[in-house]
Amino acid sequence: MNPVVLGIDIGGTRIATGLVTREGQVVSSLSASSRSVDGDAVATLKRVIQHMIGRASAHNCSVAGIGVGAPGMVDFKAGKLRADALKLQELADIPLRDLLEQEYGLPVVLDNDVNAMAMGEMLFGKAQGVNDFLYLALGTGVGGAIVTSGQLLRGTSGFAGEIGHATVQLDGRPCTCGSRGCLKAYAAGPHIVEQAQELQEEGRSSNPFPLQSAADVLLSARRGDPLAQQVVDRVAHALGAALGNLVNIFNPEMIVLGGSVAWGLEFCLDEVKRWAARYALSGAFQTVRIELSAFDKDTAFLGAAALFISDVGMNRTM
Repeated sequence: MNPVVLGIDIGGTRIATGLVTREGQVVSSLSASSRSVDGDAVATLKRVIQHMIGRASAHNCSVAGIGVGAPGMVDFKAGKLRADALKLQELADIPLRDLLEQEYGLPVVLDNDVNAMAMGEMLFGKAQGVNDFLYLALGTGVGGAIVTSGQLLRGTSGFAGEIGHATVQLDGRPCTCGSRGCLKAYAAGPHIVEQAQELQEEGRSSNPFPLQSAADVLLSARRGDPLAQQVVDRVAHALGAALGNLVNIFNPEMIVLGGSVAWGLEFCLDEVKRWAARYALSGAFQTVRIELSAFDKDTAFLGAAALFISDVGMNRTM
């Protein structure tokens, strides 16, 4: 039987799973709700895993291991999700890695979903062949991952890569973390909406339609709405400043931008790069490439599978 990895991306509302070969070929995939009817998120996850193991057998494949990318803060060493900054509280402080290993007799790697996506980029995406790069996920929040010499940098207590809380403006907009001027306060989806609504309340817009999502704001800016464009200009400036600082600190070969907000900013990516060049040292900026990710939430399980392959490998599990 052909070995595959079961990659699982746990989102706030959906679980994306896939059976993935070591080359990144998707044998089968499934998306299901992560919200359990009975409040038992672990039971919901187990049902999905059992179904995918059955699919593997039907495709004449054997599951070599399970990679799991989870939202919020993850204690990688302990194999569990922390209670802080977590989108799915039902899984908080549960020893999920050990629980799944005992249930299925398979090795399991559990990490933050953004770290997983970085591994997906390195093995199957834009960062193939790149040993030093950064991954930024711009969506409901702003997350980051740092890869140096081909290895994830997690930091002493697992907080490395919290790029969303890099300060881009002193005494700037308040952030949910309690600080001010964080990148997240400008570039995360809900904060983009807040900025647009604040300008609307100030009477700076003739647009009669409410801007209720980041997608609304980005699309309106793309169509030439002045208020939406003003917000997007702020986002581009803040993101460019953060990228410039990251270039100066890490001197990466590549920075990959993923997530719904990043894809929505594609039309002004050149503006983001211009701001990044302004804040970065010229010698460092000349050697960095800034790219949009090729993956979306429906294919995020590729990152989870890559997490397992890069951390455990497949030959050692067969």
